[in-house]
Amino acid sequence: MKLKYQIFLSQGLLVFLSVLIIVLNIGTLSSMENDANFINLSGKLRALSYKMAYLSTIITGQDEGVFNERNELIQSIESFDRIIEGLIHGSSDLGTIKLVYQPTLEKIQSIKSIWTEKYKTAYLAVYSSGRAEPATIISQDILDYVKSIDSMVTTYSKYSMDKVVKAIYMNGILILAIVLISSYSFLTAESKIKKPVYALLEELKEMDLIDKDFAKEINLSKKNELTAMSSYIDELLYDGLTKVYNRRSGLPKLSRMINSDDEAKIYSLCYIDINGLKQVNDQLGHKYGDDLIKTVVDVVKKQIRGDDFVIRLGGDEFLLVLQNVDVKVAENIWKRISKVYDEINESLVKPYIISVSHGIVSCYNKDKCDVDTLIKIADEKMYEEKREMKEDVEFSVVRKGGI
Repeated sequence: MKLKYQIFLSQGLLVFLSVLIIVLNIGTLSSMENDANFINLSGKLRALSYKMAYLSTIITGQDEGVFNERNELIQSIESFDRIIEGLIHGSSDLGTIKLVYQPTLEKIQSIKSIWTEKYKTAYLAVYSSGRAEPATIISQDILDYVKSIDSMVTTYSKYSMDKVVKAIYMNGILILAIVLISSYSFLTAESKIKKPVYALLEELKEMDLIDKDFAKEINLSKKNELTAMSSYIDELLYDGLTKVYNRRSGLPKLSRMINSDDEAKIYSLCYIDINGLKQVNDQLGHKYGDDLIKTVVDVVKKQIRGDDFVIRLGGDEFLLVLQNVDVKVAENIWKRISKVYDEINESLVKPYIISVSHGIVSCYNKDKCDVDTLIKIADEKMYEEKREMKEDVEFSVVRKGGI
């Protein structure tokens, strides 16, 4: 399987499992809320049973002055009916759903049957007539009836706890699956990435672009071989100090661009030479020589577009490649760069003066220009500018007093 499809599949599975965990937890929370409501309402059945028995005793023990007790009794009977129906069939008002757990369903149906046939009839008789006989029947059996409600709650509580435990296990399994899939995806992807990297490594060795010691170092590395290889490729392509293309990678890139099929495209090459670098190195040290090089190149990089690039040809010489601009536009760009150099010089923040010579040449793709010839022409123009300078910058780039 191709790497991109493998990554797509593994990421898809990870997303699916993550969504499954979310759905599972939402369902578990909803179920826990329903279970809590079921248990609370069952507790109300228990409390109502005791309350109705107590009210019945008061009503049958007095001939008068029990109007409020009668109202409370009939309200309790209605509440009991509503709750027990809500527990069995579900009720949005009570926050319950239809009961499906069979052991609890059998118990509550038995509780409802006894309620309908015995207790409700007795309570209604007490309410309507105030006779003592129904209250006597109620008081004899009410404790057993409440125990049956307690038994139902215990059964349902165990069922509710079992659901939570199962949800925890499912979460654990899904999380483990995510970890395993992530690990497998990472290891297989790493393996597929390493294979072409090692193939490239062999080619670089054959081309003498990489020495045996470095190849051995990468092969011995167990964790950082890709990082080491990436670092080496950076060194192979880019100049270590300025982070622009080096001669080995930059000139082939330029040659491919100039010889592309897009005949309407034009390129301008600006040959850059840093004046007085040797003097800075000799008088101020290589630290400031490197700083001078970096400062010159950093200014150029900040003033050009993303498609333009710089090549370090060696030492103090660079080549700026400007795409889709002619000599006139390229000269305007260079003026903008030179202005920044002047601003740095005027600020006196550096112990040296930035002085750069340049030469610009342009070429259309249709002319099938030769890169070496273009560079030579630009180089000659640069030296022409250097000769025309009024003062010998070789002796003036270091400020008086030095550092």
